[in-house]
Amino acid sequence: MKSKKIMTINVSTMLLVAMLSAVVSHHATASRGAMINPTVVVTVNRKAVLDGLNERAEAEAQLRAKTEDINAEDVRWKEELNDLGTQIKAMEQGPERDKLLTGFQRKNLDYQGFRRYAETKIDIERSLLYESLYNSISTAITLMAESEGYDLVIVDDSKAPFTENPDARVSREGHILQQIAVRRIMYANPMIDITQDLIVRMNNANNAG
Repeated sequence: MKSKKIMTINVSTMLLVAMLSAVVSHHATASRGAMINPTVVVTVNRKAVLDGLNERAEAEAQLRAKTEDINAEDVRWKEELNDLGTQIKAMEQGPERDKLLTGFQRKNLDYQGFRRYAETKIDIERSLLYESLYNSISTAITLMAESEGYDLVIVDDSKAPFTENPDARVSREGHILQQIAVRRIMYANPMIDITQDLIVRMNNANNAG
């Protein structure tokens, strides 16, 4: 009798311990879940940011000034070549005309070299401009995310218009399908868009600097 009673008590105790362990485990799991905050996601319109930055407008103005200087130099080269061409046409065949024609050809080669150099220079400066702007935007987004508590900042490409390139080697259909393939966002709630806040923050920093 006594043995059966002890056995019954032991079984009851084991069941109670198992139930308590399950309850404690459930509360621990729930507590860990409550400690994990939801991911804060925001979006930004990259083109709108680029268009709204004072930094870009200032850099574009400097590039335009350099382009104007190059265009003025180009006009000077063309005028000199035209003057030489006019002289050569007015001359009769002979050593003097041949000498002037040789000079014209050399000058024309120098002009072509100038054009290649000028175009490459502007292209390099424009590429460096956009690289610098991208780095500035990336840094500003990082600082903004850290201060505002954003976990993920995504470029919103859902509203970007489709473009056509008549010179492309693919069909128009293929060109559109390529653009569709690289799209990543179908819809983004405007409430999570930080584009204007980012523009204001960057312009204020640019004005202060």
